[in-house]
Amino acid sequence: WAHKLPHHVARKKIPAADLSSGETVKPEKPNGIKLEQFVFDVFPMLPLDKFACLEVKREEEFSPLKNARGTGEDDPDTSKADIMAQGKRWVEAAGATVTGDKASDGIEVSPLISY
Repeated sequence: WAHKLPHHVARKKIPAADLSSGETVKPEKPNGIKLEQFVFDVFPMLPLDKFACLEVKREEEFSPLKNARGTGEDDPDTSKADIMAQGKRWVEAAGATVTGDKASDGIEVSPLISY
C-alpha cells in the first residue's frame, strides 16, 4: 500500500551544523521539509465490504505523541495528562471519588485491565 499513498509535505525546523564553528544551530523558522504518509489516505482504496470506521470521542481514545517534550501540544506531557484524565473519568464512573483540583491530578489505570 505504501507505494500508492500520497506524500504530504510537513515544514520542519531542522537543526544544522554551522560549518565555521561546528556548533549545532537550531533555526527559528522552518528550513526543511519532511514527507509524510497518513493511514487515512488508504481508506478510499478499500472496498466498502472490507472497511469499517468508528467515530469516538477524541479525549477518550486518542492522544497523539508527535512533538518533543515541552512544546505543550501532542508531546509526552500532554499524552500523559490525557491518559491520567481518562483514568480519572473511569474510576469516577465506577463510583470512586478522586481528590485534587489540578489538571494533572489523575489516575493511571493499567492497560492490562483497561483494554
